[in-house]
Amino acid sequence: MAMRCPGCGGKAFTVQRAAGGLEAAVCGGCGGMWVSVQRYFAFLAERESGDQSSPGPATPGEEAGADSEALKLCPVCQKFMRYYPVGHGLVFGVDRCGDCGGFFLNAKEWEALAAHGLETRLHFIPSDAWQAEVARGLRTAHDAESLVRRLGAEDAAELERVTEWIAGHRHRDVMMAHLRERLHLPVHG
Repeated sequence: MAMRCPGCGGKAFTVQRAAGGLEAAVCGGCGGMWVSVQRYFAFLAERESGDQSSPGPATPGEEAGADSEALKLCPVCQKFMRYYPVGHGLVFGVDRCGDCGGFFLNAKEWEALAAHGLETRLHFIPSDAWQAEVARGLRTAHDAESLVRRLGAEDAAELERVTEWIAGHRHRDVMMAHLRERLHLPVHG
């Protein structure tokens, strides 16, 4: 049975070397990449051994855009893959098969990972620790947006400036005691 692209449903895959030398099956229709776990770990071993006979790292260019979290079928196992947001300033995620371990990346996503120095971290993206970090980053961004909506951009920026100043000050504890006293804030143990 021919592999069917999880992105567009096409069957025209060709094996190519991507940025940094990763060998992957690339869809002729949408440009999506199927990366088998075996090829990915061979890529890592090649990088670790210093054999850089393949193309070097990607240069920043057109970034991959946000993609869909819609369920996709693994082209090898025909089981549902799971979507994992990448984070680290990137707005897309990768799909991974929990059965065979392969990854599907939409067009330009591998190049974006390589441009951000994350091409050797692909196997960590589905980990609980990585996903917890992504979730923390989203919460922090959401909190900052909420603060701007509530206070206005200028006051939110001033509050952030003062917060950073206090947090980095050598007499932070004295400053916090002063604020608690002046603002009649309760002291929590």
